[in-house]
Amino acid sequence: MSRSIARDIFVLPANLWRRWIPSLTFDHGAGWRAAFAVSVLLWLGHERHDPLFAWAAIGAFWTCLVDPAGTRRRRLASMLAFAMVSAICGGLMAYVAGNGPVPTALALFGACLLAGLASMRSAATYQVAILSATACVVMIDLPYHDAQHVMHLLLTYLLGCALSVLIAVSAWIWPATTRISVSHPKMAERHIATRHALRLALATTAAFVAVRCLQLPFGYWATMATLLILQPSRNASLPRMAERALGTALGAMIASAIGLLIHSPTGLVLAVFPLVGLAIAVRRINYALFVVFLTPSFVLITDFALPASEVGYAMTRLGNNLLGCLVAFIAMQLVWPRDAIAGSAA
Repeated sequence: MSRSIARDIFVLPANLWRRWIPSLTFDHGAGWRAAFAVSVLLWLGHERHDPLFAWAAIGAFWTCLVDPAGTRRRRLASMLAFAMVSAICGGLMAYVAGNGPVPTALALFGACLLAGLASMRSAATYQVAILSATACVVMIDLPYHDAQHVMHLLLTYLLGCALSVLIAVSAWIWPATTRISVSHPKMAERHIATRHALRLALATTAAFVAVRCLQLPFGYWATMATLLILQPSRNASLPRMAERALGTALGAMIASAIGLLIHSPTGLVLAVFPLVGLAIAVRRINYALFVVFLTPSFVLITDFALPASEVGYAMTRLGNNLLGCLVAFIAMQLVWPRDAIAGSAA
């Protein structure tokens, strides 16, 4: 195992260099649409003095992420499927979370296992499954105590999803492109997908347990990092882990700088617009660049929902993401470390 770790450390810089210097072809249309949807929802929340609109903004962003491009029918099917599955599963997870950590851990394991098994299907299906599992991870921090509050939150979340779907399929704000010229790795074979699903479920549940034991604020950022890093192949997972860590560090610096310079809610909404647009525009091109812009976007959205210190939120997100990276790395070394199929498309 030590020889394997040494080899990973040796080849990682070369892999990162190739990933950080892509032929940049930005998805301008998707970026504009996402930036518009998220910013409008945050502005409405500010005008209505309703911080729950941050969840509408999150729903809009995630729905834009699952937009597979291509035909209008294909895009509509993927985005609507995500909206409904993530809302239903997220609501169920909030209910389970109100019944204690053991049922929550078991439910999380099951959700991540099912998401991992989706790696046998198309790239679009896997993306819907992984982001729906991400919604479950987030909803764990909102345990079911008040049914009315949870329903209000889910309806607000679905409002954001619906706005993104409306903008995407109607092709207003910015016309939809057909498909960016980006290669998608082949999906996992059945036995590799099964191992990946088990590894993903074990690692994500372990991250959840670690977060609970350490009582970390916004601990779901760590659990999400583990969930989103692990791929069917360690050759795909290792660069993704490094990109996640490096991108989060750079993004945290950007978020801190914005927090020191901008102090009004209107200013934060204006700052979110280009960050979200850039994150979505580069999401199929380079994961590290995506995370660089993703991090300040969500730090500012968090500050919108719970006003505090952007610098504090940025450092918390960085620390939690590094913990999630560590858990993912340990899982790569311990759970079927020799799997070598080429990557997943999430």
